Amino acid sequence: MFKKIFREIKFIISKFNVYLRYKNKNSFKYAYKWILFGKDISNFLYEIENTDDVINICHLVTEIETYKLQRILNEATFDNEEFKSFFTNEFFSIYGRKNIFGRRLIWYLLARTIKPNLIIESGIDKGLGSSLLCYAQFKNREEKQNDYRYIGVDISKKNKFYFDKKNNLFSNFEFIYEDSIKFLNKFSHKNKIMYISDAEHNYDFEIKEYNLIKKQFKNGSIIISDNNSGSLDDFSKLSNKKILKFKEKSKNFWYKGATTTISYFY
Repeated sequence: MFKKIFREIKFIISKFNVYLRYKNKNSFKYAYKWILFGKDISNFLYEIENTDDVINICHLVTEIETYKLQRILNEATFDNEEFKSFFTNEFFSIYGRKNIFGRRLIWYLLARTIKPNLIIESGIDKGLGSSLLCYAQFKNREEKQNDYRYIGVDISKKNKFYFDKKNNLFSNFEFIYEDSIKFLNKFSHKNKIMYISDAEHNYDFEIKEYNLIKKQFKNGSIIISDNNSGSLDDFSKLSNKKILKFKEKSKNFWYKGATTTISYFY
């Protein structure tokens, strides 16, 4: 019992230190609940206010009309029982039916519109992004009847996992637990790929990832980075590719939001 209490106190202190690192003006009114009761520290999970920006960014990339993009984005809601089946009961016990996907919504919308044959997510944590991306590939397969796949790579396996691997709709996924550079050195499968870099947030590490995955790209491939190190900006310039940035605006949360960089088309 004392060990459990000590772990909980230690976790609260860790969250407070994280808050001090990322805090912004007037954020404590939202932070104290997260510090005391929040379940995740490696990923901040929250709703966002600027879903219109998600649609507008995707419109710039794909040139698809915004009303069509809105209709596709509406698939990623828990009012959709099909979508709901891609999440574990553990997720719902912690977060209920809140749309706490944040910037992952832009992953989903791009996956649905670009329709990559293969999505590789580097740094899956507890599989929240995996749930959206696997559902996107399921919907793509439903529309086009092609062999759409998802691979998630992480250096460590988490005890809690939010993607329901036992869902009855989509099984064309694979989880690999090793360093993403080690995985990419062995990976050889040229395809139209969406590569999401969210593993080690380190400039040199990310550049290595991009150089390795680029060798496997076919036309229409895309890279998304959740780190603002500048690595994808520089890589895009060297590759003569366009980049766009999406800045989240969190809703009722102490952390103001992250920046997503999109590099397209390879």
